[in-house]
Amino acid sequence: MITILFGFCAVVFLALAGLLSMGHYPDQIQAEPITKLNDAPLLDNKQSVKVLSYNVQFMAGKGYTFFMIGM
Repeated sequence: MITILFGFCAVVFLALAGLLSMGHYPDQIQAEPITKLNDAPLLDNKQSVKVLSYNVQFMAGKGYTFFMIGM
């Protein structure tokens, strides 16, 4: 009985380790290519930039607080 339980725990552990190793873990800072159109104006170093980001994972509305953000 103990051997079966140990074997089951080993299989579950190896399956979880395999799933975690297949994930994509990007670097904290990574290089990205810069694309500039010929007619696009250059930004001044004192200009502010507005970024628009969509949370399409949950398709939540504006009033919904994602559970990890509030912590």
